[in-house]
Amino acid sequence: MKKQTVLGWIQVLVVIVFVMTIMGLSRRMRLRYQPPSSEPSEEKRLFASTQRLTPEPFQVTFSTTGVVTATTDIEIVPQVGGRIVEVNGDFFPGGRFAADSPLFEIEPVDFELDVQRAKAQVSQARTQLDLEMAEKAVAEAEWRQFNGEAEIPPLVARTPQILEARATLAAAEAQLASAELALSRTLFTLPKAGRVLESRISEGQVVRNGQSYGTVFYEDDLEVTASLQGRELEWLYQARDLKVQLHATFRGQPMTYSGRLKREAASVNPTSGFAEIRFGFEENTVEWVPGVFCHIQVAGPTYENIVRVPVTAVQADGTIWLVDAENRLIAHTPDMLMMTDEHLAVKGWEEPVTIVDRPLPGAFPGVKIMTVTDAGEE
Repeated sequence: MKKQTVLGWIQVLVVIVFVMTIMGLSRRMRLRYQPPSSEPSEEKRLFASTQRLTPEPFQVTFSTTGVVTATTDIEIVPQVGGRIVEVNGDFFPGGRFAADSPLFEIEPVDFELDVQRAKAQVSQARTQLDLEMAEKAVAEAEWRQFNGEAEIPPLVARTPQILEARATLAAAEAQLASAELALSRTLFTLPKAGRVLESRISEGQVVRNGQSYGTVFYEDDLEVTASLQGRELEWLYQARDLKVQLHATFRGQPMTYSGRLKREAASVNPTSGFAEIRFGFEENTVEWVPGVFCHIQVAGPTYENIVRVPVTAVQADGTIWLVDAENRLIAHTPDMLMMTDEHLAVKGWEEPVTIVDRPLPGAFPGVKIMTVTDAGEE
């Protein structure tokens, strides 16, 4: 019995010693533990790839897409009626016509007869006026013979008859001008060069004045409609020497035309923020037709002191690392003008700057880096 008691006390003592030993070791480890410091360590260095960049002038360029449209579609509406006697061989859908070239002719015989009748009426009215003027001269001479210098009454001077004859002559001349105008309208022309969208005119067909028989558009009315928003609108309006290139593939052939800002936005969509801009063509002759889809490249304003930073320099948190004279890192949030697939155009520097041009995991402000040149020297 005593032996078992002694063994029990020995076991208890061993347990107590073990526990105290563990506690002592744990306390000693806590005293020796130092949490990681956020302060830069003089001994720690990171290997980094850097670039020295110099601010320089930078011209903003951007691209968008658009669709060729015509400002208006012109309806082919004859101003006189009659039978078609001739049609221009280019007056068919897709045909091109020159300014003032005849597109079709209406039989002119009836209108020529109207002109001859009007001329005869003018001759008759002019003859009647001449007779009245001659009678006026005779009547005034007789009046002077018997009444001396007394005032000649209007009836004696045939004033009413002369006024009537002059009015008749003016009406006849107006009728002649109307007949000649109608005759000129038998030859249908348009004042500008254009293309035919639709034609329903053929020889022998009888047309009526005031009805539509086709649609055309003027070539100098072609424009490209595009939608821009935000910074693109700002750049567009700020450019002093705006340059626009319009690219499209038409009839299987790539084509490029020089463009210009034709009409600015009249309003902005409040939901999307987009506004419609219309670009015109610098060339007089354009092969494209309404509906052609094209790509638009715009060279906008030029900004001074812009640094072109590689996109690979942007770290995971959106900042870039600057390197000071002691090769220490400085976190910088870039004031970005624009971004391309390869570079960021960054504002805010007037002197050359050194940056880290690759992702740098584990870096923090103030840490000293080692560049490729530094590694070679060591």
